Amino acid sequence: MQCAVFGASGYAGAELLRVLARHPNISVAFVGGKGSVGRAVGDLYEAAPPDVASLPYLDIDDLIQKIETERVPLVFLALPHGESQNLVPKLMEVTDHIVDLAADFRIKDPELYKLWYGEEHSCPTLLKSAVYGMPELSRDGIAGAKLVAVPGCYPTAATLAMKPLVNRGFVGKRVVVDAASGVSGAGRSLKPEYLAMSVEEDFRAYGLLRHRHTVEMEHNLDLSVLFTPHLAPMKRGILATCYLEPTQSFLDETSDLSQQEVQDLLYELYQDHYSSDHFVRCSTRPPGTSSVYGTNNVALYATFDRRTRRFVALGALDNLTKGAAGQAVQCANIVLGYDEDEGLKEMGVWP
Repeated sequence: MQCAVFGASGYAGAELLRVLARHPNISVAFVGGKGSVGRAVGDLYEAAPPDVASLPYLDIDDLIQKIETERVPLVFLALPHGESQNLVPKLMEVTDHIVDLAADFRIKDPELYKLWYGEEHSCPTLLKSAVYGMPELSRDGIAGAKLVAVPGCYPTAATLAMKPLVNRGFVGKRVVVDAASGVSGAGRSLKPEYLAMSVEEDFRAYGLLRHRHTVEMEHNLDLSVLFTPHLAPMKRGILATCYLEPTQSFLDETSDLSQQEVQDLLYELYQDHYSSDHFVRCSTRPPGTSSVYGTNNVALYATFDRRTRRFVALGALDNLTKGAAGQAVQCANIVLGYDEDEGLKEMGVWP
């Protein structure tokens, strides 16, 4: 099956090309890239897969025309925030399936979208038709969907790290999430704060109190979330550390258990919860980002501190793969009825 990729000159778009190059059933036919029109993919990315290296970047109008005239059935959007909503209404008319990696269609409520993104949505009537593309939460809804909104990288890591505890009824109503991301999470933009001299040997918080990914976490978990993201001096990867208050029912249920027995209970809870999920790795020790580098896997770990009466749940993933392009391809596989791991059977890289 042929597909087209908008935003293929950015980091997430380039990662899509890398992932799709290994896919046995989906091939990239056309690409678009703002600011790179007329250049070939290989001119911008020397490591581009041979099958796509010679493809020219098209402007938006030419790319839409190609999709329409060549009847391309699948489109990926890897565009900056706010641009997808201007294209989706037209694309809905000319293609069968759209997988959007941006935030434009993740929030169903137009007023909530305006609250967190500070602007009106240009096509609010389409918000409710989009399916939230986190397979571990909404696999059945993704199958056959016309429009899939792939979640953000931070919400994916944090949601998957906390979901088993929440579903089991072990967590109160307020949680704290501290998460660190590699610099590629900021996109391929030439901003002073993302240059090598700015990020090297630096580690800083940003987006305090109002980061846009907060609303996704709160919706996924039905909890109040205090979220603080951090920029880490690495290329790619996310580590989310989540702190959760226990319910009295959890304290009562585990009052006679040893610390090791509580740890075993939590490990079994996570293993059972994600037993049918291809890319979730439940760990017996805290994970690091290097264990998931370049893969669509997410590594999870949870423990409970009796002294402070807090759960600590961790989620590690590659922000460009499971946090973006890999999860998009995973969703496309489900949409099209392919095996969920097609094109995503990738071992981690170490060292």
